[in-house]
Amino acid sequence: MKKTYRVPCSWEVYGIMMVEAESWDEAISIAEDGSLPLPDESSYISDSFRIDEEMVEYEKDKEFKP
Repeated sequence: MKKTYRVPCSWEVYGIMMVEAESWDEAISIAEDGSLPLPDESSYISDSFRIDEEMVEYEKDKEFKP
């Protein structure tokens, strides 16, 4: 019988934040500080999908330890 596995993975997206500021430096600082929500519209970055091999090994170890 087949099992269902939780496979840890990640991917990257590209978006544009609208930031009100008095300079580029301030806009970047505001964007990086985490106070604004992530962009609503984003696009998948081609070939960025990755399996987290380290976490897969961790999950495998958990499965076989009593």
